[in-house]
Amino acid sequence: MTFDKTTELSVLESAAKSGDPDALCELGWRFKRGLGVARDGKRAFESFLRAAESDDPAGINHVGLCYSDGVGVKRDEATACRYYRKAAERGFAPAQNNLGWMYLTGSGVKKSYGAAVRWFRKASEQGHAEALNNLAYCFQHGFGVPKNQEEANRCYQEAANAGLVEAAVNLANNYMSGVGCKADYSRAAELLEKAAAAGLAIAQNNLAHLYFHGLGVERNYERAFALYQSAAEQGCGEAYTPLADCYEQGLGVTQNLDLAARYYQGAARLGVAYAARKYEELSSRPSAKSKIGAFLSIIDDETERLELSVGAALEVKDAQERIAAKKEELRKRKEEEGE
Repeated sequence: MTFDKTTELSVLESAAKSGDPDALCELGWRFKRGLGVARDGKRAFESFLRAAESDDPAGINHVGLCYSDGVGVKRDEATACRYYRKAAERGFAPAQNNLGWMYLTGSGVKKSYGAAVRWFRKASEQGHAEALNNLAYCFQHGFGVPKNQEEANRCYQEAANAGLVEAAVNLANNYMSGVGCKADYSRAAELLEKAAAAGLAIAQNNLAHLYFHGLGVERNYERAFALYQSAAEQGCGEAYTPLADCYEQGLGVTQNLDLAARYYQGAARLGVAYAARKYEELSSRPSAKSKIGAFLSIIDDETERLELSVGAALEVKDAQERIAAKKEELRKRKEEEGE
């Protein structure tokens, strides 16, 4: 019997009680993620461990993940590696990828790019998307293999075809910068559209950049703003500065200098020097819109109402001079009428 997220909990628990490893893994996953049950790391670990004790490679891999993440058990990367290796040697692709990552990062095992590539290759040969993405990363940077940008892009493309949106973003970035291929903003936009629609924040940020500057797509400030905003709401720091620019200049959204300052501040906290300067500039004075509104309020004439439309980049000093000139014009007109 196959068990998945649609299986009734009572059926799942009954099968798990009888020791079915697939049921134990599905039940453990639900406890780990809090899917239809209260999140419980300890019960998740116990379910995975029971599956592993029956020599089930998925259960063994899940136990390794629990040790890696400290779910239901004390974090122990060396023990995680032992479990990953046990499942990887049984040909389980997810475990092969996980073991490769441990070698790549030197987590729980001595760092070895060569060993990382070997395990990524084994998993990739089974079509494992994350392993393909990781293998592409190794080719792009020359980790454990000679640097080969074209092969990196081939692996990214294969992983993207398998539905891994992170790989689509990596490939799109290479199309944007012409790494291992001819620069092609239109192709980059196609890849980013899919990843952005899946809710990946960095994809939304990068796609917004293309819409903002009209690269590979027709320039659309409204679309750019919506994408920057969505990315920023997910905590994507790269989106803070361009989103602040949109608010400051009124591009794709109604001008709002207060919100501009807020996002510049967020970017400044991430070390963006330009954002720090902009935040200081905006926070040191009232927003241009607010200040000009205050000047306008002092003008009260029954025969003419003064209206000024000022963009985000207009300096307040210039606005003051324009208002003073208009006031002087009104004063002279009154004097002439009174003569």
